Amino acid sequence: MEQAKPSDLFGAEITGNLELAYEEADVQIREAINVDMVKNIITLKDLLENADATSQRDKQFTAIQEQRKLKDCIATIQHWISMKTEKIECGDEFGAEIQVTVTHGLQNTANEVTRLVGDLTQILKDDLNLSDPKLKDTECSDLNTTLSSSYKLEYDLQYKSTLRAMRRFYFQIAHFIRKNVTALQQPKSGFHDMNNF
Repeated sequence: MEQAKPSDLFGAEITGNLELAYEEADVQIREAINVDMVKNIITLKDLLENADATSQRDKQFTAIQEQRKLKDCIATIQHWISMKTEKIECGDEFGAEIQVTVTHGLQNTANEVTRLVGDLTQILKDDLNLSDPKLKDTECSDLNTTLSSSYKLEYDLQYKSTLRAMRRFYFQIAHFIRKNVTALQQPKSGFHDMNNF
């Protein structure tokens, strides 16, 4: 049995409107991705320059906030790619592989960001645990002071490292999408390796 075309189901006018709506949505999502990329990279650059000027509490809040922004940006890109699913997979396995590779790379990036912020949070918890009532005897001791100083130093280093990693992820994502945007939309045009992702 022959499959019905959209124009047979909805009529040419409605089908045309649906295609136009799809194109408009595609443009809006791509613009949102571009804005998020540029804005968030600039924000992270500013944060790195002023990394020493804030308290641990502010840094933790910032790290979590920047993690959310990056993951939201990744989710937007994944949504944009999912909009291409039908076009990519329609009789072209190579195109489907591109989609899977890109989506997999984006998910790995999101997971890595979660891990980095988790590590940062753990250092802060370890530092805060020094004031636990169970450690009352060591609160004013040299050991406590040394441990606390060590955790604070480690936290600051990890905080800067986490922000730098997030900034690098934005550049890697932007670079990869830019190099493969044609391949994502027209799968037979070619695909660039994803080693940096």
